[in-house]
Amino acid sequence: MAKSSSKSKELHYAQYKTAKTFEANKKRKLSKLLKKNPNNLQLVKALSDIRNPRSAPKVPKWSHTAKADAQMFASFKKAKPGQLVAAMPKQPFSLAARAHTKDGTLL
Repeated sequence: MAKSSSKSKELHYAQYKTAKTFEANKKRKLSKLLKKNPNNLQLVKALSDIRNPRSAPKVPKWSHTAKADAQMFASFKKAKPGQLVAAMPKQPFSLAARAHTKDGTLL
């Protein structure tokens, strides 16, 4: 399950991204390597195209309901065919528990 990070950590990542610290560090490392290996054409190409290989995740975090649904389906898979009802978790706030008439009696 994915956890959310603190605000200070998020601000640090944002500052790292806007200051382009990654590009400066990469350029410095590649230029050092180029001094040691002047005949390496791959380093020249890498210096011309510096980009951050990391991107924001495209998969959303697990919500409470999505996690509960996944656990319920997993319990269905574990259960034997005759035990399907026994494998279902009890839901304390089901519609049947909340349904009542105007005078307050449960249905």
